[in-house]
Amino acid sequence: PLLTIWFDALEAFVPGNSIRAVLTRTALDQAIEVPVMISIIFSLSALFEGHDADFCAHKVRTKLLPTWRGCVGVWAPVQVVNQGLVPLRYRVFFQSFVSFFWDA
Repeated sequence: PLLTIWFDALEAFVPGNSIRAVLTRTALDQAIEVPVMISIIFSLSALFEGHDADFCAHKVRTKLLPTWRGCVGVWAPVQVVNQGLVPLRYRVFFQSFVSFFWDA
């Protein structure tokens, strides 16, 4: 549901399929959604491992930027395709499909 809400919001905020709209949605996705999701994953995994909130915050501070940099080379082009060619109702599916191979 989170990605559905996010993609709907992006489309409402920056509608259309012009190159500018697609690149703007992609930039917003990479600048907002990706760091939030990485932070959530780092925090939840640390909490489930029994660490405290201070450890979670430290993990996010030290690993977020290098992880984001590593992701952007793959996910920015994926999002250009997703935002520009994939119909809105299939964007979560497309991202999940790519994520399956990215996570493998």
